[in-house]
Amino acid sequence: MKRSFIFGLLLFLFFLKKAAAQPALHLGSGAALHLGSATLRLHETDLTNEGYINAGAGKIIFSGSQDAQLTSSGTYWYDLQLELDAGRKLLLQDAAALTHQLHFAADNLVVLGPHDFTLTTDATLTGTSGQRYFMTNGTGFLQKENLGAAGFTFPLGFDETTYNPATLAQNGAPGKYGLRCLTHHFEEGPVGDNFTTETVDASWEISEPISGGSDLDLTVQWAASDELSFNRNDCAIGQWDGAKWDYGSVPGSAAAGTGPFTQSRSGIAGGGIFGVRSGAVLPLELLHFDAAAVGEDAQLRWETASEQGVSHFEIERRSAGNFFWEKTGTLAAKGNSFVLQKYITTDRGVGQQGGQFYYRLKLVDLNGDFAYSPVRQVLFEKAGGFAVYPNPASEGVAVFFSNEEHATASVQLFSLDGKLVAAQEAISHGGRFVFGRRLASGAYILLLKTNEGKVLQQRLVLEQE
Repeated sequence: MKRSFIFGLLLFLFFLKKAAAQPALHLGSGAALHLGSATLRLHETDLTNEGYINAGAGKIIFSGSQDAQLTSSGTYWYDLQLELDAGRKLLLQDAAALTHQLHFAADNLVVLGPHDFTLTTDATLTGTSGQRYFMTNGTGFLQKENLGAAGFTFPLGFDETTYNPATLAQNGAPGKYGLRCLTHHFEEGPVGDNFTTETVDASWEISEPISGGSDLDLTVQWAASDELSFNRNDCAIGQWDGAKWDYGSVPGSAAAGTGPFTQSRSGIAGGGIFGVRSGAVLPLELLHFDAAAVGEDAQLRWETASEQGVSHFEIERRSAGNFFWEKTGTLAAKGNSFVLQKYITTDRGVGQQGGQFYYRLKLVDLNGDFAYSPVRQVLFEKAGGFAVYPNPASEGVAVFFSNEEHATASVQLFSLDGKLVAAQEAISHGGRFVFGRRLASGAYILLLKTNEGKVLQQRLVLEQE
């Protein structure tokens, strides 16, 4: 009796709306449907909801030889089941949410595009595999509420042939976390050129409910076909911190499994983008690398230890808003050495018009293997700004500013905790600010106050031998 009533209601509320691919079962605005515990099979038919659907404990099955589309309009589905022909997809047209179960009964994909698919606390996925997963081909995330310490596996891939699931465990406060898989492991996190060696050719992005408030364990999976000149015996998961990749300790550890393979990282304090690289550890130790504005030039300094078989350093630069690096110079390495080696080079005239630039070193050995340094930022002020030289410094710096605007200025040096550690009044353009060797090595803030009352600041690094 109940089943007859439900399907009678369907005939009254729905009409078939012919689309380019296949018909759609369309619930119009203002209409309502209560599924109860019934099963609704949509064969060769899309589902478009613009009204109200109470899914109850009902199940909706998609079947047929064509891709199907689902428009939820805020509905929380109870049970969904995919029985489309092999290779067919369920295409989300807006955000969707599930309270009980999504069962992959055939080799089908759920394509997110720009839309999120949310699994509530009790929702589960069954029947997933390398042919049955969520395709994150856009900005949409597969989201799960309250992961728990046992973790939840997100069955993901960025296209129709690549399967890169990830397991996420939550050790801190509960919340809704999302995961999506990206097409490559990019040098600049979500953008830029992609790594072409010593990498898994995919990356994963985690969304979190409160930025930086997480305590997560992550395990990612890949196939041998995803590896690019990759060493499974020495690899690690890296996190993009907004300026560089952090792969933790070097060397890494061996990947688990015999195919597919996995690697894990624990104690993750925030979301972001994660990727896997192997130990492209060059025969040198980069102790220090810094870049600073000196007038209109960018000055780069770095130090190495225990160089063995190192060929040269390539200096690469990009401007703000441009994610493609250009080589600006090459500097030969000192060769085999077990002592401290210091390098300095200048990118001349780059700051003539002001602006923000980024620098990195490409460290190349005699075999052609290479790795990249952390990225350093250099900011050039336009007229009215100031610069100091050298930076890093030891006992004093020369201060440069626009003497057309400011005849004199005063300078103050502060520690990072706000304590004034040195000061000098009435310094002129190019004048020397001396503070001696009494200050400890580390980062400081240099403030310049012009005679018009304008206050400028710059970061100054002190290195005491």
